Amino acid sequence: MLKQKVKEKEFAPSHEEIKPKTAEKVTVFFGSLGSEAREITLAQGATLGDLLKEVKMVGKEVRVNRTHEANSYELKEGEVVVVVPEPIAGGA
Repeated sequence: MLKQKVKEKEFAPSHEEIKPKTAEKVTVFFGSLGSEAREITLAQGATLGDLLKEVKMVGKEVRVNRTHEANSYELKEGEVVVVVPEPIAGGA
C-alpha cells in the first residue's frame, strides 16, 4: 500500500504542488507608417519608455492601441505601439 501511494504521488501532483505559470515576458507589436509591424519581446513589467529605448526611438510621439500613453505606461501582452508621423512644418 505504501509503494502504491509513492507511485501515485510521482505521476499525479497535488493541487498545492501545481503553481500557475506567470508570464516572465511580454510581446508587443511595434511599427511606423510605411513599415511592417514587428514583434518585440520585453521583460514582464516593461514600460513604454523601456520599449522606446530598445528600438532607439526615445522622444518620438507614439500611440499604444491608438491612445496616447505616458512613458511610464506598463505594456501588456499583444498591444500595438505605433510611431506617429511628425507634422511637416512650413507646408503650404
